[in-house]
Amino acid sequence: IRTVLFLGVDKQGSFESSYIASNGSQSDGIFLFIQDVTTKEFKILMIPRDTMTPIRLYDLAGNYVGQGVRNLTLAFAYGTSPDKSCENTAYAVSQLLGGIPINQYLAVTASALPVLNDAVGGVTVTINEPGMAERDPSLQMGETITLKGDQAETYLRYRDVTQANTAVSRMSRHREYMKAWMEKAK
Repeated sequence: IRTVLFLGVDKQGSFESSYIASNGSQSDGIFLFIQDVTTKEFKILMIPRDTMTPIRLYDLAGNYVGQGVRNLTLAFAYGTSPDKSCENTAYAVSQLLGGIPINQYLAVTASALPVLNDAVGGVTVTINEPGMAERDPSLQMGETITLKGDQAETYLRYRDVTQANTAVSRMSRHREYMKAWMEKAK
């Protein structure tokens, strides 16, 4: 089995800007791709960002200060570089899943969403939440549309922050989108 941790980070732009521990960027999307290398079949484990688990903690100077139970999304924020943030999150996911090895990782910022979406010619989805139209009038509840450009980010990141558990409920949109994206990418 080969595992790849894919992280969608709530940061615009690139990772090249100044980087300090506890920089505030968190991993909004946490997906573990698990491939059977013999059959080439794979599964995706979507892990809720708010999963409480032990993570490594660092101070603002990047010094390790121990572990604490926090939301998994914060493991990324405690890194002192993009690689360290990914390694910190991979370690937390590995521990959460009983110590399974994480073979590789990949993190993208929110700025990558429109680029990845448009690279496959857009992704067709059905809008299943009414509030999205407030962010983009073309994202009307019940409509099936092919997302273009920034619509992909709106669709994937939208959640009604006035309601409880919307970070978990948007995972079904992530799943629908990823399946459609992978089919087009093939």
